[in-house]
Amino acid sequence: MREGLRFLIVVGKAALIVTIGWFALALTLILVGFKPELIPAKGEILVAMALLLPLGVAVWWMFRKLQARYKRNEARSATIAFAVFAPVSLFMGLLLGQIFGGYAEMLLENRLFAFGGALVGITVIITFVSVVPSALALWITRRMERVDKRQ
Repeated sequence: MREGLRFLIVVGKAALIVTIGWFALALTLILVGFKPELIPAKGEILVAMALLLPLGVAVWWMFRKLQARYKRNEARSATIAFAVFAPVSLFMGLLLGQIFGGYAEMLLENRLFAFGGALVGITVIITFVSVVPSALALWITRRMERVDKRQ
């Protein structure tokens, strides 16, 4: 398997971890009957930690997988770029992922497939929006190492 495809698969799996984690958190909050106005000061810290937990797990997993194929600093730079751009890509995925859900519902003629299509769409959008900065960070890190070796 080519290196670029393997990198895309690792970023895609990390995006899936983040997506499922944030969806599970959102569904849990909905089922519990969460009301933001009832949060005390310490509760805000717990909510922030819960929001960062899926991203932290995905970043840790992605770093371990990339470290097997790349140098430590290359894996670190790609993972940091993923961590920084994952919330931005999630926002874009939430906006554009509904299109995938609508098409899945229309093509399969069943409303049950709308949620699955939206989940797949959000994951695909997060993957492709996150792979660009991660690959760019990896490329820049490799170029910087080449320059350092020449000097």
